[in-house]
Amino acid sequence: MEVQEIQLDTANENLKNQLNSKLAEYKSRYKRKVKAKLQMDTICKIFILQELLEKSHITYETVRDKIQIKYKDDFGIKDFYNAWYVINDYCTTGGRKVKDGTGLPKKIEE
Repeated sequence: MEVQEIQLDTANENLKNQLNSKLAEYKSRYKRKVKAKLQMDTICKIFILQELLEKSHITYETVRDKIQIKYKDDFGIKDFYNAWYVINDYCTTGGRKVKDGTGLPKKIEE
């Protein structure tokens, strides 16, 4: 794991708006009646984004441990790693390295 922490540039209002929009998209994908294990990638993305938007600085181990405690045997480390990679890339490159996803919404003004 090369990226141990994610820092949100709190001065970048556009990025914060994009990430909030992405969070809403992830939440719309989550289905309560579907087992957590089957949608762990989405759950991890929601969890990571919520933590980041709330705290602006998060560490890999802290967030991973919180999700593991909450979801126990349903937790998947590969799902978490993918979610961590995606959210980090959104924050550092605007999502240029993410493949096969819907990406960040274009510039959002509020």
